[in-house]
Amino acid sequence: MEKLRKKNIEVLEVLSDIEKNNTTLEEVHEKYAGDKKFIDQLKRNIKQKTTLQNVTNILNEDKGIDSISNKEIKIVTPKEHTPLYTERLSALEEQLKGGNYWAYDVIDGCLHIGIYKGEKRFIGSRLLTTIAEQAGSDKYIIIDVLKTIGSLNKPIFFLPFSPDFIFDILFSRIKIYYMLEIQSFLELYSKFGFKAKWASTIETAKAQTLAKDYGIFTYKNRGIKITSQEKDELEGWWLSHGSFLRIFFEHIYPSYVAYATHYYHDIEKLPPTNKTS
Repeated sequence: MEKLRKKNIEVLEVLSDIEKNNTTLEEVHEKYAGDKKFIDQLKRNIKQKTTLQNVTNILNEDKGIDSISNKEIKIVTPKEHTPLYTERLSALEEQLKGGNYWAYDVIDGCLHIGIYKGEKRFIGSRLLTTIAEQAGSDKYIIIDVLKTIGSLNKPIFFLPFSPDFIFDILFSRIKIYYMLEIQSFLELYSKFGFKAKWASTIETAKAQTLAKDYGIFTYKNRGIKITSQEKDELEGWWLSHGSFLRIFFEHIYPSYVAYATHYYHDIEKLPPTNKTS
């Protein structure tokens, strides 16, 4: 144990010497060439120190390097309170009282929310699909609220409902579905100085190869590019899965998700084909 303690102290002294006296790693390797365990421990300590420094930079400056992916991180903090539609969800619970078997609301003209009980719960998702089809929409996403159980976002008990209502959801006595009409959602971007355009399957495949770790959203193998109305279309962002997670699981208004794009469009951190929002 004493031998190990001395070895740890020696490693820390070498690290200090590297920082204070500009000693190079080559010089250290040459000095300890016959002590592989020492060199391995020194490398581990350097990696740990680098990771800690990167985390400190991110916390203090809202930007830095992710030590795992070695990619640049920039945290964007909104200047205003993020609007949530939680009160609209609470109002839907009230709608079900008094013998009603379904409750329904539309947010920002694109997010449909249906709550069903009794026999209605067996056809709830189909009812929303019919609404989309009658409106001429052929691109939509339907989410069962029970999926929040497996989400890393808010747990189901954080939903803005009474405890009894939440247990009814858990035991499928009540079903809640979100349906997002994608094209209507994309039209919101034009209100905030952006254009949302479907990319071709070839362009999408190329972008996925270049930015495979950035979660580009695709629908039938086509992604969506968000560009500024004032800039060249090459200077844009790929819409990511995170935008939809914020709508479904964090209960952020779709219009605010579109509006918040302006926080990203001046960030010079990635080539245009790699940017996601």
